Amino acid sequence: MLHGVLLKRHRVPRPGPGADKFIELGDLNVGMDVTFYGRTYRITNCDAFTRQFLTQLGVEVPQEQSVPQDPFTMTMKAKADAVQARRPFERIDKLKQFLTEDRHVLRFYCLWDDSHSEGGVKRYFVLHYFLADDSMELREIPQVNSGRSGPPLFLRRQRLAKSEIGLVKLPGQNSARTVLKTLGDVNHNMHILDRLRTGAVHESFYSD
Repeated sequence: MLHGVLLKRHRVPRPGPGADKFIELGDLNVGMDVTFYGRTYRITNCDAFTRQFLTQLGVEVPQEQSVPQDPFTMTMKAKADAVQARRPFERIDKLKQFLTEDRHVLRFYCLWDDSHSEGGVKRYFVLHYFLADDSMELREIPQVNSGRSGPPLFLRRQRLAKSEIGLVKLPGQNSARTVLKTLGDVNHNMHILDRLRTGAVHESFYSD
């Protein structure tokens, strides 16, 4: 099947007896058939600029016409939709986010006011949010004569959950997929996965 540029830029002659004349703008409009060197094309639509240009010239441009469906394309699409993978793994891909947002860090200045409690003081922090993996860390800003020493890292870099529900996981829960059944022996086995995640607990983390 031919593809690419089918007709290079040039003046196209009219088919038939008027071969000494060329196809002009008046021969092109939505809903019209135009023949280029023995091959007939149906004009089904045009862009906004073309429609506005023809309208300003006083030419009535019909509405967009539907394009006939290709039976072969529809058959192949129906076959592709009917195919179900035997082991439908869910794609978990964060490479694009890492490549796009690597070394991009948001910085926020925070205050923990604990002065209302006994012995409590105001403590100042810097919150770093890493766009590469939606993790964050909390570093304390040392204050003069605060009586505290040691590293300023208050919270190591990690993803923070919005709720404490599900933080303590039972054995087998720390996985993105649920195995319903295992078939085969020790050396050759197959796993039936639960694509619907029945009974899974949705975890919500802080994100940008």
